[in-house]
Amino acid sequence: MKNFLLGVDLGTTNVKASIYDFEGKLVSAGEAGSYEIISERPNWAEQDARIWWSDTVLAIRRALAGLKGSADEIAGISVSSQGMAMLPLDANGEPLCLAHIWMDRRGTEEAKYIEEVFGADRIRACFGVKSDSYYQITNILWFKRNRPDLWKRTRHIVKANTYINYKLTGQIALDEPQAIMTMCYDLQKRAWCTELGQMLGIDFERCLPRVGACEEIIGCVTSEAAQSTGLCEGTPVAMGGVDTGLALLEMGINGIGDAGEITGTSSNNVFAARALPPCGCGISFFPPVRATADVPILLYGPTNATGENVRWFRRICGLEGEALEDGTPVYQYLEGLAREASAGCGGLYYYPYLMGERAPLWNNDVRGMLIGATTNTRRGDLLRAIYEGTCFAQREIFEAAHRIGGIQTKRLFVSGGCARSDIWMQIKASMLNLPVYVTSGSGGAPKGDAILAGYATGVYRDLFETAEAMRTIARTFEPVPEWRQLYDEMYPIYIRMRNHLMDDFAESARIFSGKPR
Repeated sequence: MKNFLLGVDLGTTNVKASIYDFEGKLVSAGEAGSYEIISERPNWAEQDARIWWSDTVLAIRRALAGLKGSADEIAGISVSSQGMAMLPLDANGEPLCLAHIWMDRRGTEEAKYIEEVFGADRIRACFGVKSDSYYQITNILWFKRNRPDLWKRTRHIVKANTYINYKLTGQIALDEPQAIMTMCYDLQKRAWCTELGQMLGIDFERCLPRVGACEEIIGCVTSEAAQSTGLCEGTPVAMGGVDTGLALLEMGINGIGDAGEITGTSSNNVFAARALPPCGCGISFFPPVRATADVPILLYGPTNATGENVRWFRRICGLEGEALEDGTPVYQYLEGLAREASAGCGGLYYYPYLMGERAPLWNNDVRGMLIGATTNTRRGDLLRAIYEGTCFAQREIFEAAHRIGGIQTKRLFVSGGCARSDIWMQIKASMLNLPVYVTSGSGGAPKGDAILAGYATGVYRDLFETAEAMRTIARTFEPVPEWRQLYDEMYPIYIRMRNHLMDDFAESARIFSGKPR
């Protein structure tokens, strides 16, 4: 008898495998995270796909070990992952190099070239975006130009969960929302844009996966994968999708006025909308797992570094372990540290651009800054300034989305690792002047995957009704009036100081890149 669903999410730092019953209750979970971000040069970010798979195997085995039942009770599986990865495979399905992940921005020149040969207007008409190194096609072109030896051996180019699905089922296919996010999938024709491929000398039909719906069953667990993972051979596997999409499904973002943030290493800010944003507005779009008449599109404002700023703070403060010497959990210590500082930190401004920035700047040259430090600035001030700086950056995205989409956000749902901090969420509510609802820590992308797997296998009749019924709110935060008033005064200063330095960022980047004046 089938009683459970398995959701697997391969994130930037670890793999989570979660088993749910049909009512959406978490019954067992496992994690593994031995892969690292490899950055040999500025703007490079890579990971080893072989470790992706070995960690996925370990996470699934750990989840199965805690299951009070057997693997043959799992009705279906869905896998989500970090988006935008570019992984070339040879004819045998073996990785030819490290995967370029979403943080990789090396394709700047390729983005410019694609805009030159295809045209900004045609890019907008076909793909709905502005050419940028964020999109997979720029990394594909970089790989073709710079690794011709490996390019000749390339048979498939896949994303992260596509690779895991291949290891599970032997099938290579890609969900349409992720295909749309490559900047080489024609929105009108709903097919790979062969015209762009011909201009770039890339046979899209040959090297890019077949495209299907997120809920499509692409195959079943093979005997080899069953032996590795402990799953039962023949268990159905749904197409799945990008982690943001599945987390948004679990959060129930399905009405105008709803906004969601999936926050971890970076943040993905998403707004329910009815139309594509205008070109050049700084806001992109995100295809939902399944479009509806009410919400055919989601406005999308991703940042490059959110939790990464806190990880940097921990590293420079010698707080990289899970606990202090006295046994106090580090995150508990950080929570107390941030509470020691007052709102605004006495005029300390932090800019969270450690890795450049995506929305709404889309600028690789900007860098992290701390402005306003004095001899009285303490460690707690710096940490709170980091929290506030990420929220200032988020406010800029919200204001852009409201301006171009005519949207008035009424509530914000948040999930992810950074949502564990109550003080951070209170700052967020005050900065945005919105109620912030933190969804249950047992959810996120793995639960969205489980819901999708249930829909794909017929356990659930309606995808969105099921997700909304299962949504659980763990904590709620309302704006603090005094903080909100202070942030309203600080925000325009935050923007002006950053804008004054934009030309200097560009010049500094030129100097350190070695390019001539």
